[in-house]
Amino acid sequence: AGRMAGEAGGDYANANWGGKVDYILVLELPQSGPIPAARMQGQVEGIQAKLANPVPEENIIRLDSKNTQDVAFKAVGDALSKIPADANVIAVEINDDTAQGTAAALEAAGRTPANSIVVGQGAVESGLTEMLKPNSLYLGATAYFPELYGSKIIPAMINLLECKPVPPAIYVDHAFVTVANMCEVLPDSKGCAALMAATEATAEPTKSS
Repeated sequence: AGRMAGEAGGDYANANWGGKVDYILVLELPQSGPIPAARMQGQVEGIQAKLANPVPEENIIRLDSKNTQDVAFKAVGDALSKIPADANVIAVEINDDTAQGTAAALEAAGRTPANSIVVGQGAVESGLTEMLKPNSLYLGATAYFPELYGSKIIPAMINLLECKPVPPAIYVDHAFVTVANMCEVLPDSKGCAALMAATEATAEPTKSS
């Protein structure tokens, strides 16, 4: 799930920045345990795997986001004061809240998609709203589909009760959500509804003419 987001960030850099990434900001939550930590590392590795010239380790800046928008905003603002204004930056996030704080800090520093993007985890409604903003820095996020967990877990629980074998781990499918595929992946989301409404509003003058 993490690597998926990182690879999307790397692809963006290759397509828009000639593959040049100078810094990676890692908005993590160290106290959250090994699984979120592996997810964060996966995002970094996903970026690096896509680049002909990976980002030097000393330019991978790890920041404790405290899992909140406000702390992410301050942490990123402080970090940017030490980064050249013309450097290309990809920020990777533990969730959509920290992504919003990071995007706000980058924007406050005058940064645009010409040199800065954010990728994250969650793809909840607040994150989708951030993606839909004009000139948004939030490229996208990995969706986890928690509403589908029951369809995976309940059959396994029934098998356990019936003393049937079950796999040692149960996995769910993930998808990286962007504006381009939002309505395909999350058709019932408010984000998709807003996107469709905006598309229809843009098309309306053409119809009337």
